[in-house]
Amino acid sequence: MRTVPDVWFLPHTLNGEFLPDDRIYDQLPQWLDWLPLVTSAQTVQMGPDGKLNAEWGLGLEQTEAEQIGFAPKEPAQLLHQGRVLEIYCSYIAPEEGSSEGELYRRCMERARQLNLVPGDILFRKVFCYTRKDGDCWVHCVVRVPVRLPE
Repeated sequence: MRTVPDVWFLPHTLNGEFLPDDRIYDQLPQWLDWLPLVTSAQTVQMGPDGKLNAEWGLGLEQTEAEQIGFAPKEPAQLLHQGRVLEIYCSYIAPEEGSSEGELYRRCMERARQLNLVPGDILFRKVFCYTRKDGDCWVHCVVRVPVRLPE
């Protein structure tokens, strides 16, 4: 558990569908100019209907954005991080489907095992993808905002 900076997040897909918002694609070149500070990122959040909503996009820590003088515009969102359970992981990317559901479940379960109360959102920052023996590996850090029980 640690305290981390807030993160700017520019979504471009929701549940596998590209978002039809020109404001995203107008600023995309400026975001990509700052690779590798800008990374592939994802949020996964439980909706009121009990279904997971997974958004892929780009992420940049707020402190890094300030250091380089980068000012994201809407629809970029500033995600409050604060105290988080931080889990580093590497896994084989599924050939079909997605890994969000299992990852979300495991992270929330781990927080509860540690007697922490997790928030309802997960933030995944992807460091890189590698290939080994024909498999695509994902290397990332997952953050779940947490608090102590009352």
